[in-house]
Amino acid sequence: MNIVLCGCMGCGKTTVAKLLAARLNMDCIDLDQYIEQTTGMRVSEIFEKFGEPGFRSYERHAVSAVCKTNNCVIATGGGTVLDAQNAVVLRKSGVLFFLDVSVDTVLARLQNDHSRP
Repeated sequence: MNIVLCGCMGCGKTTVAKLLAARLNMDCIDLDQYIEQTTGMRVSEIFEKFGEPGFRSYERHAVSAVCKTNNCVIATGGGTVLDAQNAVVLRKSGVLFFLDVSVDTVLARLQNDHSRP
């Protein structure tokens, strides 16, 4: 089984995934990083070239691929679970946890981050 972290952009999914994976001696997969590694493009570049529908297509393929693994902590992208197909696949691969933070916290974390679409 996997542990899947979901929540809005900037809520800490990647940070928590790395810490949790280290603590539990599990592998860690950040979905956005996986997409960047497999496509050779940054997420922002994919959004720029193909728009959100193009990115979501890459994301669906990435979800299918990473969910074939076991014993991983998976940090999803902010909108990953909004796609019903992704939600079903992720739910079958493990237990989902929603990381919830205030809007003020997200704004503070992202105010100087220009790398996100």
